[in-house]
Amino acid sequence: LELHVYNPQHKLTEYLKSKGILPQAYSPLGSVNSPLLTDETVVKIAQKYSLNASDVLIGYLVAKGFSVVPKSVTPSRIASNLTGTLDAVKNLTPADIEELDGLAAAGKQRRFITPPWRV
Repeated sequence: LELHVYNPQHKLTEYLKSKGILPQAYSPLGSVNSPLLTDETVVKIAQKYSLNASDVLIGYLVAKGFSVVPKSVTPSRIASNLTGTLDAVKNLTPADIEELDGLAAAGKQRRFITPPWRV
C-alpha cells in the first residue's frame, strides 16, 4: 500500500489489522521530489530528536505497526534507514504520532505513486 503521512489510509489499515493482515507501507518517503522530506511538521519533529526527516517518516509507520519498505540501493542508506528508524520509534511520542496522523486530514492528502489503473 502507498502509506505515508500524506496518504495514511486510516480506515483501510484499521480494517486490515482487524482481519489479522499486516499492512506493508510502500513508498514511505513519497517519490522523486516528494514534499514529505521537507514538510514543516516532519522537519520540526525530526529536529526535536536530532533525526533526519526520513527517520521520522519511516519510524512513524513502524510505530503504527506497519511493515515498511523504503527504496534504497546503497549499503550506507540501508544502514541509516535501520538505525534512524529505530531511534525514531524509540523517541516518537503519542502526541507526535497524532500530529503526523493529522497531516492528510489538514489538507495534505496526496498520492505520489500513480499506477496505470484507477485508484
